[in-house]
Amino acid sequence: MSWDKELSELSNGNLFTFKDKTSWTVPKVSSGVYTIWNQDEFLYVGMSGKNINEMNIENIRSEGKKRGLITRLESHWSGQRSGDQFCVYISDLYVLQNLSSQDIVLISRREKRMDDYVRDYIRNNLSFRYVLMKNGKDCFSLEKFIQIQGLNGETPSINGKTNQ
Repeated sequence: MSWDKELSELSNGNLFTFKDKTSWTVPKVSSGVYTIWNQDEFLYVGMSGKNINEMNIENIRSEGKKRGLITRLESHWSGQRSGDQFCVYISDLYVLQNLSSQDIVLISRREKRMDDYVRDYIRNNLSFRYVLMKNGKDCFSLEKFIQIQGLNGETPSINGKTNQ
């Protein structure tokens, strides 16, 4: 299968900031693949909606709840590390190194939450692109392809296959 259209969209398509959630165009129910960027640095590839497909999407939409890609991106947007491996990566690789001794004291006294720093970092620095897919199987295949082959030869710095 050729992923040329999807790869182009994930590397050069519309870029949405985590800061401006009102600009997001992600459907309420969908399966898809997304890439996360820190300016020009390709950080991460992910997918969501593994159980959503052309056969059941209308039934899921009729439930009136958000499912799939939008809920995954909103989880990242929240900055909460519990249950979100991407937020753990951001905490470990980007936020910790920039904490001052005063920040650490505030966290240890429970006057500030580490998740607040993660949320602020994500919203102030990161953006994403996405493509919708027909089913979770294709999402998984494209995500794995990008982790190994990258976009334009560049694998994601956080979860590229060479970084595992």
